[in-house]
Amino acid sequence: MNKLKLLRIISIGLLVSNVMLIAFILTRHPERPPCQEPKNILIERLHFTEHQIQQYDSLIEMHRAATRQSHEAIMQRKNELYSSLSKETNTVFRDSIITDIGKIQMKIEEIHYTHFEQIKQLCQGEQLNLFNQLSNEIAAIFAPKRPNDRR
Repeated sequence: MNKLKLLRIISIGLLVSNVMLIAFILTRHPERPPCQEPKNILIERLHFTEHQIQQYDSLIEMHRAATRQSHEAIMQRKNELYSSLSKETNTVFRDSIITDIGKIQMKIEEIHYTHFEQIKQLCQGEQLNLFNQLSNEIAAIFAPKRPNDRR
């Protein structure tokens, strides 16, 4: 086989692989648009009215305040824990702080669950069915997105 024939085969191979890559990129369907916030997804999928949106906004503000307070408490306990690395501390102290962090994290999950119960209470009629369908996706919708995530 001469060099010209080999170059043709390589060129055709590269062309085919590029076409396949372009087709893959164009046919891939992300779960949600990258710029759409979870809040807007719920509003759209549950068909909230303007009044419901206002109530939902106030629920969000209360939820954010409660979770912010809990996250600050976790950071405070973590600072205590990690600052103890420079000192000799017993395992009881360390385990106590770690247990406290776990309790606060449990409280955060309870706050989240209560928040979604309150959202469910906003729903009326067919919206309740839509919420029940959406409840299987809530964790994925509200999961923090990393920069490398392409969802």
